[in-house]
Amino acid sequence: MLARKIIVGFGLALVMAASPAASAQTAAGRIVFLSMRDGESGLFVMEADGSDQTRLASGDVVAAVWSPDGCKIMFRPGLGEIHVMSADGADRTVVVPRTGGGDPQSDFRSYFSPDGELILFQARDLDSGMRDIFVANADGSNPINLTNNTGASMDWRPSWSPDGSKILFESRRQPRGIYVMNADGTAPRRLAAGDSPTWAPDGSRITFVSADRGHSDIVVMNADGTNVTPLTDGSGYARRFSWSPDGSRIAFESLDDDGVLLEVMNADGTNRTKIADQLMFTMGGSLPVSWSPDGSRIAFTRMAGGAEALSLDIYTVRADGSDLTRLTTGGMSVEPAWSPTSSCKAGS
Repeated sequence: MLARKIIVGFGLALVMAASPAASAQTAAGRIVFLSMRDGESGLFVMEADGSDQTRLASGDVVAAVWSPDGCKIMFRPGLGEIHVMSADGADRTVVVPRTGGGDPQSDFRSYFSPDGELILFQARDLDSGMRDIFVANADGSNPINLTNNTGASMDWRPSWSPDGSKILFESRRQPRGIYVMNADGTAPRRLAAGDSPTWAPDGSRITFVSADRGHSDIVVMNADGTNVTPLTDGSGYARRFSWSPDGSRIAFESLDDDGVLLEVMNADGTNRTKIADQLMFTMGGSLPVSWSPDGSRIAFTRMAGGAEALSLDIYTVRADGSDLTRLTTGGMSVEPAWSPTSSCKAGS
């Protein structure tokens, strides 16, 4: 991923301070993120106000995601394996021993099913050599190839529907585009041309990125592919979006004459508001934005100004653009992901 390239390429000579600038107005929950500290990159977690920053894993970690109950974190140490550990870094387990590597510009996130019982991931089939989508039990047992590609096809960026019944993904099969299939891999169907498809929290709609109008736009459609509607106006580049937990708003990154911005709009595209600046533009990979569980704040990666021009840090901001708060200081910290719950809710 590009974030990994940033950490490795620019972060080698930078050491991060451990004490954040905390805010009086913070949301609950924890934030996992990637960072370069003491000459070594790794995976860290911190409280929502930036306190208690703790290294969970060392090395070129990518693609960290939370389990639905907020008790586990799944990630890739490099691009070859998938690991799962407790939210405090304990009980680290290799659940997928080999995924076949891949293009570091791609988003290789894996996902827990909504009930936490299964994991969904992309990998190279060791027999065919094709890039396919797999499902397995949460401990990595019983892996099943859902797409079984042949020829020059490739499937990637899978995600579960909120009820766990369907899987959304991108494909290079002909015609290329966004596809959906049942959770067991049956009945694959093309929905639209585009990339980066994401389910709305209630599963009724899907947002994606389209270049049909010569720029990068955020587009929404019904879950069955009908009623395709652009949400942005085609005047710039809009990418890397995230639904608010209640589905009422969408946060996204945009590029225009003012630079790279963080914006928020209503789910129908109205009330588009710029809430932060100095984000970093990347064509590939992912520097995502992440909502707090209560939808009050957004975590994102921002470039520090002045003498710290090469510094990338984690910030949060209220959804109305107020109370911009820097959580990490001086170095390279990227890819914040807010836990989906305010605390671990095992057995709930």
